[in-house]
Amino acid sequence: MGYASAMGKAAFALGFAGSLILAAVLFSRVTQRDYTGTVVSKPASRPECPSLCVNWDQALEVVPDGFLKCACAEPHPSDPAGIVVHPPKEVADTAAPQDVLVLSYVDYTSLGGVKKSGESYDIRRGTYRQSFTISPASSVYTAIAGVSAIPAVVGIILAVLLGLIPRKKATGT
Repeated sequence: MGYASAMGKAAFALGFAGSLILAAVLFSRVTQRDYTGTVVSKPASRPECPSLCVNWDQALEVVPDGFLKCACAEPHPSDPAGIVVHPPKEVADTAAPQDVLVLSYVDYTSLGGVKKSGESYDIRRGTYRQSFTISPASSVYTAIAGVSAIPAVVGIILAVLLGLIPRKKATGT
């Protein structure tokens, strides 16, 4: 086995190892949360500010921008039975008291500082279930896959280029 062939195999292996390490680093920057709660009431809805009062099963740690804060001049009155949240209009219009609301949220900040997120809601009423995808989480995972594939592609290209180097012929004396 020649020097170029060994270097090609090493470049190939290092490219894939680099991809695995990069993928692990990027996936450590992903925050994924699923929250479940019961709709308690629908406060007097204003067209510019859809809202629901929800009793959540766990504390809300990471949520979409504008989900907990109202942009209206006069905020909705608080309800001791739940937390007033501001989902998208189609979700607020569909939900009714006693429905189970499931919020799935994925948040990712790239190494360059670009933020991507995925947000979806499920409304469950008995056996009836309706889903709303506001922004798909696939964009987050596609971005991670694309970036983490770069070292592997570079390793493959180097392996091919190094494999094309002609071997020296042994000279006999």
